[in-house]
Amino acid sequence: MINSEDSARTVCLCLQQLYAGLDLQCCDGELMEIRLLAKKLAMNFSINLRLVRKPLLSLHQDGIRFASQGLEKGEAMNLQFLEILSEFSFKLLQPERKQLLMILRRVCSSVLNNSSVRMYERSLNSGSKETAKTSEAPVSKRRRTHSLETPAVISHTHHDTDDEFTDRPVHMKSVSRPQSSPLSQSLQSHLGTLSLGHGDGSDEDDDDIADYSDEDSETGITLPSTHGSTSFLEDLFV
Repeated sequence: MINSEDSARTVCLCLQQLYAGLDLQCCDGELMEIRLLAKKLAMNFSINLRLVRKPLLSLHQDGIRFASQGLEKGEAMNLQFLEILSEFSFKLLQPERKQLLMILRRVCSSVLNNSSVRMYERSLNSGSKETAKTSEAPVSKRRRTHSLETPAVISHTHHDTDDEFTDRPVHMKSVSRPQSSPLSQSLQSHLGTLSLGHGDGSDEDDDDIADYSDEDSETGITLPSTHGSTSFLEDLFV
């Protein structure tokens, strides 16, 4: 039964056969096509990098072994295969990156200045930096969200202001209601007494006026009438 590591090695073997069929004198366009194919194949691996770490490690080890063939004799016919292999580097975890860098520097120690070797080395180093940044990003977000404590204070302040506004109408209603105090009751009773006294005095005045009219009738003196101007003049000249 074929496992995941054998499948990854089969992918690497297929890419090696495509690379072996290239014309080394004019292979730039065809090499780019193989690199695009390798990139698509790398996307088919699982996004869970822990599940594919061993298959990808086997793929890279087979690729480095193929690229380093003939270096002992001074031949560098397969070094450009490292450019194709670099398309799989973004799926590697940090421990595997370090292990592959050690293998590359040991096997290709005589050609470390080669452009293909440096390109593959950059893919391993740059991918490790991106992995470190992504692992540090959630920590910084947690620190920023944990440091925010002001919303609780703001909500409490709004609650207090609402209580003040709700208490004001109740206070105004209690003030606007009239209440009968003992002082107002005493004033009303005093005014009632004065009104009664005024009524008695008016009756006495009416009696005095009646007595005065009786005395005038006894003396026989008649006062001229003021109801009309004609009767008043007649009384004067008679």
